[in-house]
Amino acid sequence: MLVFWTPRPVYSYGSASDLDNIKLVFQNLAEHIAEFIKNSSKITTFFIIGGNDEQQRFSDLQAKIDMLINGDKDDIDDEISPYYQQLLDSVKYIDVRFNIQLKSEECFVWSSTDIIVDKCSSNENITVFINQYVQTSKGLTILIGVLLFEILNKTKLFVVNQLEINNHKDETSPEYQLVNNVAEHFQSRSAALGGVKCENDLAIRLLNYSRGLSSQIDQKFYENQRQLSPSDQEMCECLHGESIKINRSVDMDDHESDNIDNDD
Repeated sequence: MLVFWTPRPVYSYGSASDLDNIKLVFQNLAEHIAEFIKNSSKITTFFIIGGNDEQQRFSDLQAKIDMLINGDKDDIDDEISPYYQQLLDSVKYIDVRFNIQLKSEECFVWSSTDIIVDKCSSNENITVFINQYVQTSKGLTILIGVLLFEILNKTKLFVVNQLEINNHKDETSPEYQLVNNVAEHFQSRSAALGGVKCENDLAIRLLNYSRGLSSQIDQKFYENQRQLSPSDQEMCECLHGESIKINRSVDMDDHESDNIDNDD
């Protein structure tokens, strides 16, 4: 079973210097998991992706999570959910400084992540796509890159969508410079997580594949939303807004798209 935790800049985790607060976050997550899954299920991979590189409290948060993961595994309260220890043991990818905010005198830009879990029932392969978007105070939204994790074979690839970035602004504009800096940040953080940058045809296939998944999910979301009552539709609009950037999963038996494997 995959588990994701995406720390958000707007949330408060108490004092980042207090290890007990971080431990409580993991305990609450473990209890939440225990309420919704079968006893036979086991956590195999735990992603912690999000946060903000420009805020010191996320640097502190990263350090405290590392301390928690590498701490004394025997000092666990018997009353704590058994999934708590599984969470600690299954952390494979962690970066709470993945996103970034930058500003100049003329504009302000920030990045956000959209996580998609691509499940193929025929061979039990699971691929995780982390789409990185950049938004600007002038209303621009761009998919600047995609980071891919294939869980079974541990393949990690990423692509920077430089062509689309270049299409929006000329290289002398302050907005372009900030957006390009965000793309460079995405590249450095993806490489730090073990990602290998792909180029040419493979890069194009990866971008197109991820866009296809996003489009399919958005279409299904809107179809389901239309079946809701007016009050529930209004609630969805308040929760998700117009961009509909949420964590989501796709069953590949319902999806047709080009293969993105390295083998041609």
